[in-house]
Amino acid sequence: MTKIKDRVFIRSIVLFSVFTLFFGYFSFKIIKIQYFSPELKQTNQPATPTVENRLRGDILSTDGELLGGDFPKYDILVDFKIDAFAKRNATVDTTGKILPEKVRDRQMLDVYRVLSRALAKFVGEKPANEYFDILYNYRLKADRASDTDSFLRTAAIASRINIFQHDSIFGALKTMPFFYRRSIRYAAGIYREDRFERIYPYGNLAHSTLGVLKGDGSKISLSGIENLCDDELKQGNHVISTIDVRMQDICETILRNSISLHGEMFTSGTVVIMDVPTGDIKAMANFGQFSDTRYRNRTDVMNNAIHAAIDPGSTFKTVSLMLALETGKVKISDEINYDRGTVMENGKRRWENVTDIATVEAGKKDITTVMRQSLNIGTAKFVHQAFGYDWKSFRKAILKTGILDSLGLTDAKTSVRLDNKNDMFQVSHGYQVNLTPLHILTFYNAIANRGAMMKPRIVRGTVDKSGDTKLEKPVLLRKICSTATADSLAKLLSDITRSGTRYGISGKTGTAQIYLSNSRGYTTGEQTGRDLVSFCGYFPFDKPRYSCIVVLYSSMLKKEELGRILASNYAVPVFRSIADAINALSPQTRLPETFATRLPDFKNTSSDNIRTIGMELNQPYALPDGKWMQVTIDTAERQPVFSKMEIGNNPVPDVRGMGLRDAVYILENAGFRTSYSGTGKVIAQSRTETSRTVRLELK
Repeated sequence: MTKIKDRVFIRSIVLFSVFTLFFGYFSFKIIKIQYFSPELKQTNQPATPTVENRLRGDILSTDGELLGGDFPKYDILVDFKIDAFAKRNATVDTTGKILPEKVRDRQMLDVYRVLSRALAKFVGEKPANEYFDILYNYRLKADRASDTDSFLRTAAIASRINIFQHDSIFGALKTMPFFYRRSIRYAAGIYREDRFERIYPYGNLAHSTLGVLKGDGSKISLSGIENLCDDELKQGNHVISTIDVRMQDICETILRNSISLHGEMFTSGTVVIMDVPTGDIKAMANFGQFSDTRYRNRTDVMNNAIHAAIDPGSTFKTVSLMLALETGKVKISDEINYDRGTVMENGKRRWENVTDIATVEAGKKDITTVMRQSLNIGTAKFVHQAFGYDWKSFRKAILKTGILDSLGLTDAKTSVRLDNKNDMFQVSHGYQVNLTPLHILTFYNAIANRGAMMKPRIVRGTVDKSGDTKLEKPVLLRKICSTATADSLAKLLSDITRSGTRYGISGKTGTAQIYLSNSRGYTTGEQTGRDLVSFCGYFPFDKPRYSCIVVLYSSMLKKEELGRILASNYAVPVFRSIADAINALSPQTRLPETFATRLPDFKNTSSDNIRTIGMELNQPYALPDGKWMQVTIDTAERQPVFSKMEIGNNPVPDVRGMGLRDAVYILENAGFRTSYSGTGKVIAQSRTETSRTVRLELK
């Protein structure tokens, strides 16, 4: 008996062990298939990527204003051909409409009614009955369609709705059947698809500088900052640009108005503002297209400031004079005999193939006179005094300044054609040299900076996903000349400008014919051509803070008109208007007595933003309780005063006095759409009784 029990016990142990092994084996296989199978790993993922995985980082202005950013948008779609919607045993009434008879069909009609009311309330493009008719008619078509009519499977009921509208609409559907597909594609009837739109709140402001972003994320065409910082932006990091929104607006407005004022005389223009001590580009404005195909190397946005490398003309004379002074063979007080070495040919004065268009009185002329009258022969003679006929040394000196180097923002092909002594004297006054406006400005900025050439930059730093800010330091490229030479040139530029402003402008005009690639010369067979006029300089002359270049490109001119469009009549007034406007708004350049009459323009904003500003200025502000702050100015104490701001919600939040970003945030979270005009802060808001769109006016 004991032996029988032992055998039974042993058999039980063996059988239990076998079952345990099989159970363990099958459990292992199930876990492996469920969690590690490559075939199922893909299906376990959500059908649509999350917002966080697809968002591109923002581009910010130097003071934190949003210049460009991704905003999530959603489409609501309905699938009418899944089993849950399939029509069975339908009857037709006298109107020809199919009447559902099954319980699930009655439930779906209830879903249609709830969805229609939610769309009407939160999207507002149509009343509820129209949305219902659309749903019903699509349902009718889908029921009658064959299985091969795949194009009738789905219908987009609402497009480009925001996150608030999305949550509100699907919140209304949560208690209804078949209301939302989860992670598996085509598993339910009503679902969403995500999209992301690149929004530029200031419209076309700085458009060519910011660049463009096209496509759905898989096929992207980039330019500007979008291209320069593509890797950072794709990781979701924010990019802090050097652009000042106020300066950018000033430059674009004045440039556009000035070109429009002269009718068809000019086809396009460029303005760039640079911060003298740092090289930061505060504004970069382009209006119109430079139409010569030789320089059109961007298919989406043409930024003439950094891509149009052409003959600069007389603004290059400052480079030539600086190199002559640096040899020690020319002093700022030197004179030349304007007649010496010249011969008369066809009624024009010539010297080493250099000409001056205007008739100039012969005699002794110093450097100041040569520069003020922009004399080509005079400049060539000073270069000859410094270098003789040693064109190789002159070319080497030009290259040593770095004025032809890539500046990190452009791939334009800069060049200098200097292969003999005659080339030497053509180059001296700005021909046979290809430079972009940014290259010329970088040189003049170095003169204002006492010879220190700063690397121009359009990006100050980045902010990563954790909120950590990384700011880059300004980069000194090189010392282009001695401090004494820079100071002498600065005084000379101030003397020849005689701007008449209280703060003082220093600079040099430039006029040049534009090389035409289609005719391989400066004129066409019909003896017509194009000119550019420019002015490059800085202000205030005694303590330079900003440098600026203005370039205007003419339309096609007749031969007798070439050279008669003067920079002093067209480019200088643009520069002067921009400098006046920037001086009026900038405490750094304003005269002391002017500064006392004006305070910075504050906007109503969140308490978090104000605390951040206080930390940046090392001036912590005492704030009352509340999320939103109204900011006023105590003129006697010259200090901002903060009070709790009641936004309200009857019928819409009051966002007057706020910046655009805060205003849009508040209104969209309250269920409204927004449109706007102008820049600055909100001065008025309005909407019709039936509309969910709030119109904002900014100034």
